[in-house]
Amino acid sequence: MFVQFLDPFLQSLGQEILAAIEERRAHWNINPDEFYTNLDAWFSNFNERDKSLALKILLNIQYFNERDFEAKMRHTWLGVERYLAETNTPKSRVILVVSDERGDSADRHAYIASKALGLPKTQIKSVATLDRFEKSKTVLVFLNDTHGTGTQFIREFHEAMDFEHFQSVFILGAVFSKRPSVGLELKCEV
Repeated sequence: MFVQFLDPFLQSLGQEILAAIEERRAHWNINPDEFYTNLDAWFSNFNERDKSLALKILLNIQYFNERDFEAKMRHTWLGVERYLAETNTPKSRVILVVSDERGDSADRHAYIASKALGLPKTQIKSVATLDRFEKSKTVLVFLNDTHGTGTQFIREFHEAMDFEHFQSVFILGAVFSKRPSVGLELKCEV
């Protein structure tokens, strides 16, 4: 595939690297015009000295299109469903928790996950609203849509609230690279 980049760093890439990028794009099933336009724009955000690192990230990142993300959410949701069945807890007591600091991807992923899991939008709540619920009868489900161990994710939420009094807490991780290393007794579905 022939692509004419605007970014000088991308223009300088050899055929082997360009083939690896194209392989990723094809695997991710993204329209070529959209992908390469966005890739060029994304690289323009970096200083020249950081672009080789950005390339390394691009070639190692795991991307989920909406269909794959929904399938991943349904798979990780099985542990929550099993818990609900074993404890005879109604699904109406489940809260999908989103950060108080909202972002486009977090809101979009929460919406996609709620659709895939059959949770109404009324069961998506921010951390700041959790004190309104009877904690001993509320099951919290966090969605971690970032790559890594989840340790930072857990630490940030744990600093914002006390998990201990809730009936149960789950973290649905789309792209954990390994189990979280934070010393919390949480149920992690990866």
